[in-house]
Amino acid sequence: MIGEIYLKNNEYTFTNRMKRVIELASQLSSPDCISPIHLFLATCQEGTGVCGELNLFLKKVLGPDFIKVFQSKCELINNESVFFYNELKLSETTVDVFNKANEKKDLYKQVLINEGHIIQSIFEVDEKTAILSITPKNDGYDVRIFTPNEEIPFAGHPALGTAYIIQNEIAEEPKGKLILNFKAGQTPVTFDQDEIFWMQQNKPTFGRVFDINKVSDVLNIDKEYIDNRFPIQEVSTGLPVIIVPLRSLEATKKVRINKEKYFELIEHTDAKAIMVFSPETYNAENNLNVRDFADYYGIPEDAATGSSNGCLAAYIVNYRYFDKSEINIRVEQGYEIKRPSLLFLRASEANGEIRVNVGGKVEKIAQGDWFL
Repeated sequence: MIGEIYLKNNEYTFTNRMKRVIELASQLSSPDCISPIHLFLATCQEGTGVCGELNLFLKKVLGPDFIKVFQSKCELINNESVFFYNELKLSETTVDVFNKANEKKDLYKQVLINEGHIIQSIFEVDEKTAILSITPKNDGYDVRIFTPNEEIPFAGHPALGTAYIIQNEIAEEPKGKLILNFKAGQTPVTFDQDEIFWMQQNKPTFGRVFDINKVSDVLNIDKEYIDNRFPIQEVSTGLPVIIVPLRSLEATKKVRINKEKYFELIEHTDAKAIMVFSPETYNAENNLNVRDFADYYGIPEDAATGSSNGCLAAYIVNYRYFDKSEINIRVEQGYEIKRPSLLFLRASEANGEIRVNVGGKVEKIAQGDWFL
């Protein structure tokens, strides 16, 4: 503590709900200063309107004990000044929160500071204090993935994007490895010198084999375009997909999903997506061209599908597509929908077990704020 500063009693004007929040924060902090984490917890505990919705949401996402987790971080930073305001003791960062909230009130031409101003301001000063950094569970971070139609147990590129945000925006100290906890299991993610994010996927399982005639009807192509040296098979490393080997790039270009027959095919299967692949590519540097179709999830065609490519890597090794038990290849995807993507696949088999890693580069393309 490096000093005491007294603020004017009318420095800030709050809504009645925010007054209740501040009173709760004062009780939580007693006998110490109110810190931003006290404000955040008090906002969750106030229980009405947006505050109640926030409480329910965080209980669902972080667990019923999330308040105890955050309370463990309620420590005053020793080198902060103490501010006194209307008989309240405020930490320096709390005053930063109040000042930012006051600016937002003025920006939106409002009369009183409300909980939305405060919550947004807490997260803005959090870059300085790291009070609300996400806490790993079971040595990993809990992740949930949603498609336009439903929640799914695992997805590849959302995993890499999430790892990028944790590594660059959330983790107090960037590490060479982190773990994401999906419903399908834990997924380790590592980072190499080429700025490629690598996820180690679950042990693959190989399921049902499909009839070539039925699948060619779904794809709207002649069955001669399908490479019958290899099976059409359901494979999963967390999210099942039907893998279809094609003979040429011409074949992949011709694929047009017959939706009626597609939904008939997947009605009684675990896999709801179809990935076709070809050894011919647009770019000579790449080893395979793929397309992924997942209308069931509300995604007619995907530009880059890390989960399906992990299944493909396991398939390639299992059936020795390249006549070897280990691969390190480049896969292109998304060309037909004008969103070209590049994925990196590493897989190997030893002692009857296939290990799969899928890699990709991540770029932050947008950033914004949610107003509660």
